[in-house]
Amino acid sequence: MTLISLRRLMLLAMAVALTLSVTACSSSSNSDDTDKTAADPYRIGAVLSPTGTYAALGEAEKQAIELEVAQINDAGGINRRQLEVLIEDDATDKAKAVAAATKLIEQENVTALLGATGTGQTMACAERSSAPVSLRSRWPAAQW
Repeated sequence: MTLISLRRLMLLAMAVALTLSVTACSSSSNSDDTDKTAADPYRIGAVLSPTGTYAALGEAEKQAIELEVAQINDAGGINRRQLEVLIEDDATDKAKAVAAATKLIEQENVTALLGATGTGQTMACAERSSAPVSLRSRWPAAQW
């Protein structure tokens, strides 16, 4: 497994943990969750840069996420529920990253976000996000 895959697996694990904890906490007090069934997937958003200045990194991240999600789902998902990651392209632009995060939260109703490819985009998303955002660094010692 490559270093990128290991990091991605750790990020997906963090996002899944956030999803499960937020879902568990909100299900007892939010009547909107009563329409959800065990068959509904856990939905997580990812704001990446498969285009723009960081395209090489963003495309690799996108492929790693898709691979990890497929492996998780092939193994039965999480608590017998599939994992669905919705990926938005920010084209390595802060304004587009914020717009993508807003869309994922407000229109797609994701529970958590995987922060953008670049630090500037990630910080811009975190400042405006109401969903948990997994901030990360390229350096293992600085993982958040």
